[in-house]
Amino acid sequence: MRGVDMTEFNWDNFIQELKKFQKGIENVGGYIRETKIEAPAKEEEILEIEKKLGYSLPEDFRDILLNYSSHFEYYWTSDRESDNRIIELPNNLKSIFGTNLH
Repeated sequence: MRGVDMTEFNWDNFIQELKKFQKGIENVGGYIRETKIEAPAKEEEILEIEKKLGYSLPEDFRDILLNYSSHFEYYWTSDRESDNRIIELPNNLKSIFGTNLH
């Protein structure tokens, strides 16, 4: 990850901050899907993917895959269409009040 010194990255702190953020979203009526965090990848798995791709993955990305998680899904939104509740936001804010990381 550009601009992030991975030697200072703390996965456990990241997960704790993510949980705090989730509570904040829930407190304002937002929706959060179940967060999925898989086990780290094995070196052999990464080498196999790199062989298929024909190039090496960036070192920072390899570090995340090997040391933290091979698969991470996180989704939240301010819309609650499932129960017909929608938090109306100005158009210029809609893109920052929902995200899908995976």
